[in-house]
Amino acid sequence: MTTQTHTLTCRCKFKFEITVFCEEGNIEDEGYSCFNCGKEHSFRASMPIQGKDVQILEEGIRRQPEDLDPCEVYRVLREKGADSLHHANTALTSYTFIKEKKLLSRKYVVDHGLQQTSQYTDKSDDKFGIFDDIFMDAVDIHLQAGNRNQYGPILFKFPLELLNTYPLVFVRVTRQNPSDWSVGQTVEKRYYMSIHDFEKGYALGNFSSMLIFPYINGELDLMGNLKELVIDSPKLQWGVSEMALEQEFLDAIKVKKSIGEPSKTKLRLRKCNEKTCGCTKAYRDNDVIARKMFGIEKYK
Repeated sequence: MTTQTHTLTCRCKFKFEITVFCEEGNIEDEGYSCFNCGKEHSFRASMPIQGKDVQILEEGIRRQPEDLDPCEVYRVLREKGADSLHHANTALTSYTFIKEKKLLSRKYVVDHGLQQTSQYTDKSDDKFGIFDDIFMDAVDIHLQAGNRNQYGPILFKFPLELLNTYPLVFVRVTRQNPSDWSVGQTVEKRYYMSIHDFEKGYALGNFSSMLIFPYINGELDLMGNLKELVIDSPKLQWGVSEMALEQEFLDAIKVKKSIGEPSKTKLRLRKCNEKTCGCTKAYRDNDVIARKMFGIEKYK
């Protein structure tokens, strides 16, 4: 039996420490009330997260076979050469994130009546139980592929240390893109099932392998966590206007006031060389895609 002390953060932002008793390798579910607002919560404690600040969960959870320790995932990614976490999205969806000051799951946006670009995988993501999760990549796909990121031209870049510092209970790592999952497929085919499995089988730069953050209620704070916001800058025109699409996005978000102190979050326009990257041609040759990726007209 091991004694653990954890710092818990309530929805009212009040922090308090609790002590739990946990046998190594086991999970203990405990109920606690916030000392400030009195709200009751369930808390899940286990050996892998000893000593970390952990967010209180609205409902008790039990570790699933595909759940990995974030600290160990950090270690493996660092050893393989990763230094950042990345989330790419469209201008419309990204604008919602910045207005809300949070990275949000697809389900969260739907449930709260917010704006986001349509995505064909929504039904399958809901069916596979990942509709309320946050997705990350361990590499900058645009940079690695030498072409536009299929998920969008706006890249939210976080330090890899987010895995150690943010109140993540567990992390999951997919073997393949969830859009390629099939009904009846085993969980072992979808996810790395252990740190050893992940360490042995994961290759940095495999775009199909994604990090999934479950159990965080579909929201991840940008303030204090976002390292850099990278915006594709292909210099496209919006209809008959000579204003570049990316500039319209920039003007709309008023970046410095929306994502925190400029000294903490860097803003960068990605200006690619057409000889080495195909993004500009890809946007220029397909007006429908360009408008879908950069359009924020729903907010006007």
